[in-house]
Amino acid sequence: MSLATLRERLRALLTQGGDPHHMALAFGVGVAIAFSPFIGVHTLMAVLAVWIFRLNPMAVFVGAFINNPWTMVPLYAGCLWVGVILWSPEADLPPLSFSGLSMGDFLSQFQPYLIPFVIGTSVLALAGGVAGYYGLRALILSYRARRPVAPTVGQRQRAADIPEPPGPPGTS
Repeated sequence: MSLATLRERLRALLTQGGDPHHMALAFGVGVAIAFSPFIGVHTLMAVLAVWIFRLNPMAVFVGAFINNPWTMVPLYAGCLWVGVILWSPEADLPPLSFSGLSMGDFLSQFQPYLIPFVIGTSVLALAGGVAGYYGLRALILSYRARRPVAPTVGQRQRAADIPEPPGPPGTS
């Protein structure tokens, strides 16, 4: 995802009508999904979160796709680093060898790193989700204070359905 595309999606998110709390909550859930240790199923998790919790799809997917092929390695390396610090900072973990690596070798080499990896991704998922919620909520409120958002179709329709209040007694 290019910087221009990210900026365009963020602007679309900020100018959408709707409650800032719900938009920010959906984004926070998406960010938490991005940090989850379940590599390869982020899109499925985002679809399920949108469907089960009735969240804003654009906000969830923008948050979930923070983890993409360009950011996956640094993101998970940071998660592993946090997990190692939290789980066993003085542990002497064996180095990974990537020469002649088969799937079986990888799984046996990665086994000592599995618990720190899950801990790091879980902690950063929670922290990232909370930071994403508060960050986007503040950004939406600030943006809307400077540029009012036009009411949605549903808001305009509800406003049109409200009858005029009656005038003072004795007037027609």
